[in-house]
Amino acid sequence: MRLLKLALISFIVLFAIVTGISLFIPSHVLVSRAVNISAPPDSIVSNISNLNRWKTWAAGMTDSSVHILSPGEARMAAATLKIGEVTPSLVTAQWKSQRGDSLIAEFHLVSDSLHHVVVVQWIFRQDLAWYPWVKLGSLMNEKVLGGMMEKNLGQLKTQLEAH
Repeated sequence: MRLLKLALISFIVLFAIVTGISLFIPSHVLVSRAVNISAPPDSIVSNISNLNRWKTWAAGMTDSSVHILSPGEARMAAATLKIGEVTPSLVTAQWKSQRGDSLIAEFHLVSDSLHHVVVVQWIFRQDLAWYPWVKLGSLMNEKVLGGMMEKNLGQLKTQLEAH
């Protein structure tokens, strides 16, 4: 009985410490990458806003678990992807998991007419729950998402500059 009591108290104290530490982790996480592309802005927007074209530059979009329902919506094994706002300088997309978690992506396009390039900035925004395991898990977002974003933006750049 004494050992059980010690285990319970230890668990509660450990949970309180981990929760306290997680309170220092922001509830709003951003991961951002950018690339300069020498291509017309309208061709960049059309490649980002049409999910059928994502197959040529976004890793995983050719997977058999990805079903593109329309140019603006795709269903994946564990999430749904929808294209939102589309303007000459901004394209938004939302990933929504089956559990209801949401991840917002924004593609900002900034034209630099002096150097004849368009800066494409890809930003992932995620609002986190207060749960310590969610916040501690978000520490990996930079490594996981950042590498994938760099690779995909590189593919987009290669594809558009080849034309």
